[in-house]
Amino acid sequence: MNHLIIYAHPDKESFVKKILEELITEAQNIGHQVVLRDLLEINFNPVLGYDDLKRIRNKDIAPEIIVEQEFIAKADIISVVYPIWYMSMPAIIKGYFDRTLTKGFAFDFEGQLVNGKLENKKVYLFSTAGLHKDFYDTMYLIENFNHIVDYGIFEFCGMEVISHEYFWSIPFLKNSEKKEILARVRQIVKSMK
Repeated sequence: MNHLIIYAHPDKESFVKKILEELITEAQNIGHQVVLRDLLEINFNPVLGYDDLKRIRNKDIAPEIIVEQEFIAKADIISVVYPIWYMSMPAIIKGYFDRTLTKGFAFDFEGQLVNGKLENKKVYLFSTAGLHKDFYDTMYLIENFNHIVDYGIFEFCGMEVISHEYFWSIPFLKNSEKKEILARVRQIVKSMK
C-alpha cells in the first residue's frame, strides 16, 4: 500500500508529532510504503494566488504542485494529522488542499454537478483539540468539522473517508491517557487495508 501522510505542526515536541510518529512506525510495520509531507519542513506555500488560478485555467500547473499531485495520485491511503486551531485545520494544511486538489486533477464539473476524480483512495484523519469534547458538542462543531473537512474536501474529490478520529483535551491528559490515544492510533493503522 502506498500511504501518503500530510502533517503540520510547528512544535517538534507536540503530542501531534507523537501521533505522527506512531502512525509512521505502525504503517511501516504492516508493510506500507510511507511518504511523509511535513508541510512546514518542506516550506510549502499554502496561498492559492492569482497566478495559481491562471495556471489552472491554462492547464499549466506549477511544478511544486505537480510534485504534490503525483504523491496524491500514487497514494492508496492518505492520512492527515493536525491540531484543531480556531475551529479548523491549520491554514497551511487547508492551503495544501486548496492548491493541490485542482479542477481537472481532483474533480471536474458535469453541468452543475461535481465529478470527484480521486476515487479508490481511503482517507484517515487524526485531529487533536485543546478543549473537552463537550465544548465542541454544545455548538455542533464536530458535525461541522465532518461536513467541511470530510465531505467538503475529500469526498467532494471522490475519496472515501474511512475514519476521522478526534483526540480531545490534549493539554490536560495524563501520560496514561496519552498512551491510550497512541494505542488507538496503532489499532486504526492495523485496520488500514
